[in-house]
Amino acid sequence: MKTVSRIAKNSVVMMAADIVNKIFALILAIAIARYLGDLGFGQYSFVITMMILFQVLADFGLDGVTIREVAKNIDKTEYYLGNVLALKLGLGLINFVAFAFIINIMNKPPIVVYSVYMAGLSVIFFSLANTFNSIFNAHERLELKAVLSILTRLIVLGLTFSAIVLKKDLIFLMAIILISEISRTILGWGVYVRKFAPIRFKLDLSLCKKLLRISFPFALLGIIALIYFKIDIVMLSLMKGDQVVGWYSAAYALLSALLFITEAYNLAIFPALSRFAVSAKELLAFSWEKSVKYLLIVSLPISVGATILAERFITLFYSVGYAPSIPALQILIWTLPWIFVNSINMRVLYATDKQRQASVVALISMALNIFFNFLLIPMYSYIGASLATILVEIINVSIYFWLVFKLLDLKVHIGRILPKPLLASLVMGLAIYYLRFFNLAVLIAVGIILYPVLLFILATFDKDDMRLIQKLVPISIFRGKIH
Repeated sequence: MKTVSRIAKNSVVMMAADIVNKIFALILAIAIARYLGDLGFGQYSFVITMMILFQVLADFGLDGVTIREVAKNIDKTEYYLGNVLALKLGLGLINFVAFAFIINIMNKPPIVVYSVYMAGLSVIFFSLANTFNSIFNAHERLELKAVLSILTRLIVLGLTFSAIVLKKDLIFLMAIILISEISRTILGWGVYVRKFAPIRFKLDLSLCKKLLRISFPFALLGIIALIYFKIDIVMLSLMKGDQVVGWYSAAYALLSALLFITEAYNLAIFPALSRFAVSAKELLAFSWEKSVKYLLIVSLPISVGATILAERFITLFYSVGYAPSIPALQILIWTLPWIFVNSINMRVLYATDKQRQASVVALISMALNIFFNFLLIPMYSYIGASLATILVEIINVSIYFWLVFKLLDLKVHIGRILPKPLLASLVMGLAIYYLRFFNLAVLIAVGIILYPVLLFILATFDKDDMRLIQKLVPISIFRGKIH
């Protein structure tokens, strides 16, 4: 049960940090959307999307490999760190040249081009800073990563609000991101030296080649995944213009703000999954099935509630000028359960060295996403992009389940897991719908209180669940023996 406690601690730390970061990111997106308007926010979203796409190229899958290899060889941390930093610096410089070339053939206005240059420089430092995060993750010292991420967000938030007050343009906003990533790199370096050891660069070409070889499937999967998630922004920008991108991005920002849940959980559980894959397959299967169950329990009520209250959320966070974002949010929010479940499926495949197979599936999903976007965007604009996203996500999760079943001989009983949280979510949704004219805070409170009650009424949690709850939340109600 020490593993359970450690996972719980890391989950709580990362969830707390990610909650803060997602709140900051959402505040930032809302402030920028209101300040720049739908056209300007569309340009901002395009630049950010390009930056995220190139972040994956600069990382080249090395973060995941670093976590896995260092977790297995803690005593070689310093050896891996120096070589990974050297690799990332070289990859980052190559990446910047490619970044600059591509934006110059896209026929974008100068303000977007120069903003992308700023973003390209940011990517180099983003990649270096993430190397330190990977080391902290491998050592299961996620509190260090959490503190650094929050400090960086505070820098961005403070400087961005100052820029808005001073009425600065898009280029200035991107320069703020560059400053924040430089700061994060310096802080990460300092924390590592203080908490672990001095950094010594002893370049080992054979290790670098090995790391690149191992990381290639991770890189391919990451590139494919980012294209899969972000190509719709680029395609909308090129096919329908940046104003439409602004509407779509406003809805997507609210969805993205919710992904901290699965991101924090998966970061915390991945080292344990890697160990179980080597020494305890039955624990791997147990952890996987419970993860699927809990992620569905969390995501389904969010999707139901956001569908009913989409208009309230959009007008509250943005303005009536973003009313076209309402139907996009009502569609996109239903990708949340699929994203949550797929995230743990992918981590199980990573932990069992099946990333090559995962890369093939992701490539298929990416191709389908591009196909559906080409098919639906010309006819339905950003609504078509929303529909394409959810269609491909459903196909994606189906394929991943099949892959895990076949390759690992693991079984998860979806028919036993899904009905009760889905029914509880729908009943909660009906209550919110009939009370929809009440204050939004009241409606959210009703959902938060009613949904757990419905879960217990429906006997959603079995004996294993109750034992885990007893371990993780040791309050008096769970202290008695569970029969």
